Amino acid sequence: GIAPKIGLNISETLKIEFGMNYSQSMGNIYFTPFVSAALKLDNSISFYGEFAPYADLLSASGFLFRNPYLNSQYLNNAYVRYSNSIKLAVKYEYEKYFQINAGVKILSSMEMPYYKNSNVSGKFDVAFDDVRIYTGFADLLFHLGPLGYFYGNVEFSATNDTAGYNLP
Repeated sequence: GIAPKIGLNISETLKIEFGMNYSQSMGNIYFTPFVSAALKLDNSISFYGEFAPYADLLSASGFLFRNPYLNSQYLNNAYVRYSNSIKLAVKYEYEKYFQINAGVKILSSMEMPYYKNSNVSGKFDVAFDDVRIYTGFADLLFHLGPLGYFYGNVEFSATNDTAGYNLP
């Protein structure tokens, strides 16, 4: 896709970017605006926010790579539109010794693929549903001096359809 953007430094503490995402595949066109902002409160704490809907082409071979037990007779490419993509985060830094980023991401799509049981024994089919994905995350970076850097992250995610059922 194409994503032209413009960035503005409103002040030394506030930065804003905005633009448009354009993608096209298999006759599908997806054109959405996006915006992000960063606010630095002091030398230690910063806040980030982003609204950036996007689309993703998932190939039939990619489905088979992730799950070799798919019923390939009815397998097609999928063009998945994430009509809502919001990310909010806070970053805490202590000089150069450590940095912690934590936040939430919310995604929604009316055509998210998932695997369901097939009529063929031992196989799965790809189905699509209207879903919401809620994710909490934390990224940790520690500078251990001459020993180098230590990085770790943790992410918790829940994917639910509109009826509230969990999807794998």
